[in-house]
Amino acid sequence: MFRSPGPFVYGALIVGAVLDAESQKQETFAETVAGIVITIVLLWLAHTYAQVIGQRLEKGEHLSFGLIGNKMAHEFSILTGAALPLLVVVIWWVAGGTLTGALSAGVWTAAITIVAANLVAGFRANLSGADLVFDTAVGAFLGLGILVLKLIYH
Repeated sequence: MFRSPGPFVYGALIVGAVLDAESQKQETFAETVAGIVITIVLLWLAHTYAQVIGQRLEKGEHLSFGLIGNKMAHEFSILTGAALPLLVVVIWWVAGGTLTGALSAGVWTAAITIVAANLVAGFRANLSGADLVFDTAVGAFLGLGILVLKLIYH
């Protein structure tokens, strides 16, 4: 999960925004989950391909299955970052909750996931005191961005 933390945070941030946008559509759980899965997988593939193109332009490499596969593996964290908020939505669905409640819980989970990732990164960097607070505050700022979207749309 934290072999490549940037894409992990990116996945959590994007899925939070998508969950919030989905709350405006009033679809079924199945349509919502399918739409989110398709969106995040397409994002992962697009981000992977952008990395492949960048590497090819930088190093003059030929396009190959190996290059694509390596970048897909490296960017896989996007999917893992999106997994927890999506899992919360699915659990809410299975538990018989409302779609609105599930999406709200997913948005909050995405925000908390981003803060937690920054906190873990801070601990792994042996930060303490003001440095750890600052590091965590940056994650909180990004998580807050998702919640601000929620306030704007509602």
